[in-house]
Amino acid sequence: MGVRSMTVRRFDEIRRRLSEGRGLREIARALGCSRDTVREVRDGLRNSPDAPKALPDPLCVRVASRNFLTVCLMEILTDRRQL
Repeated sequence: MGVRSMTVRRFDEIRRRLSEGRGLREIARALGCSRDTVREVRDGLRNSPDAPKALPDPLCVRVASRNFLTVCLMEILTDRRQL
């Protein structure tokens, strides 16, 4: 089969047919997609195309968070020494 993009309509149709109890092969044949694609939708490995994309955490935020945690830990250790 050729490469076809997953549309919201196709994704919803796969989910609808799965909820009706139809088989993987039947759904794949009817919609012109692979059984693997139907399995991925069924198992939750493929998200809807309209689902928001998770953006990677920018490096500056990770570094800033790490520095903040380091400072907080140092303050905690310093406070314990004073007790």
